Amino acid sequence: MGEWTFPGPNPITSYTVGLLLERPLPAAVIRQISGQHAHFKRELPRRTEQQAITFQVGASPGQQPRPELGGVTFDYLKPDGGTRAALAVNQVAITYMVAEYTRWAEFWPVAERLLTVVANIALSEVPIRGFLLLANNRFLWSPGEVEVTALIRRDPTYVAPHILECHAQGHSIHGYTIDLNDPAGVRTDNIFCLLGTTDEGPFLDLNFNLQLRLGTVVTTGKALLESVEGRSRPLLEETLDMLHNTNKSLLREIVLESVVSKIPGLPLPC
Repeated sequence: MGEWTFPGPNPITSYTVGLLLERPLPAAVIRQISGQHAHFKRELPRRTEQQAITFQVGASPGQQPRPELGGVTFDYLKPDGGTRAALAVNQVAITYMVAEYTRWAEFWPVAERLLTVVANIALSEVPIRGFLLLANNRFLWSPGEVEVTALIRRDPTYVAPHILECHAQGHSIHGYTIDLNDPAGVRTDNIFCLLGTTDEGPFLDLNFNLQLRLGTVVTTGKALLESVEGRSRPLLEETLDMLHNTNKSLLREIVLESVVSKIPGLPLPC
């Protein structure tokens, strides 16, 4: 009889946290952020700037579009050329991603420091509208015919039940919104489930895209990065920790306890 496994300490193939901006970040601010590379060059040695093309409405005939800086990425590559970690800034978001996630206690201090450097600069021009967390998980099957019911609960609230009957390919996409009071805003949860096959065999990807759109934008570094009256922890830390725990709860509610029990840092509900 086959079973679902994951090759690393956990099934996570990439983990991303970030900030959503209220309006496009000006090219001059992106260039200022690009100039901060020295602050984290040791851990993210490569810098890549992305150009954006600006078209002027009502421009005279023959006038060429003007290239501007549209984004910058600081990253660290694996020996095979894949991305191990990356801090990315574009006109609408600031994100930090790792492909080798171990546990939150190791991931968050680095993510917090990098996001803090960039957010302090971005907030000089553009308010922050929200937060995001993306978690991608991959489970591998062997040997024999795939049994999705050996991984996904038989009463899946967040996955289309028909995928339990699939043995080769299938996918499920589900999303919904939840109103929150603290912090005030609307959280959107999107759950993607994909069953497929590669040269290495069958796999099932379970990916989460969580976004919180705040009711009131954040306009200062103090409001985002410091503990203020009525809040024991900074808004950045508290909110992304909440999304982190939401991600874990969703995974526990979708995946069978027999598999969940093998994932470090993902205790079963009491």
